[in-house]
Amino acid sequence: MKGIFSLIMLLFIFSGCEKGDTTDVNQPDSINKDDYEIMAEKMPMPVGGLSAIQEKVVYPQEAKTGGIQGKVHVLAFIDETGDVVGAEIIKGAHPLLDSAAISAVRKVKFTPGFNKGKNVKVQVTVPISFKLH
Repeated sequence: MKGIFSLIMLLFIFSGCEKGDTTDVNQPDSINKDDYEIMAEKMPMPVGGLSAIQEKVVYPQEAKTGGIQGKVHVLAFIDETGDVVGAEIIKGAHPLLDSAAISAVRKVKFTPGFNKGKNVKVQVTVPISFKLH
């Protein structure tokens, strides 16, 4: 449908994203990145699957009108209970899309990461693509 976005790819990239635009959006001051694993035996996954994040993404009307598209990489900090306690943009596309991506990721509950017999804090990168049809 014209004017409606599709998320081309919504996959977890656990490492390997280059640090680009590191604009913080809703990043709590209390996050110490060193407390979060970048890899775990069992990585956090969104409850309800990847579609749970996709369902939370709202393509900003102003971005639609302006024909703004792109891919946003969100670094999410998941605590031992699966809550998103912080998120930041590591590669942005446009401020409107960046905010929409952060908002969607922060609204989703994750299964906790698991390492060496216990739940652990893990950081995951979620790429979200915005594309107009």
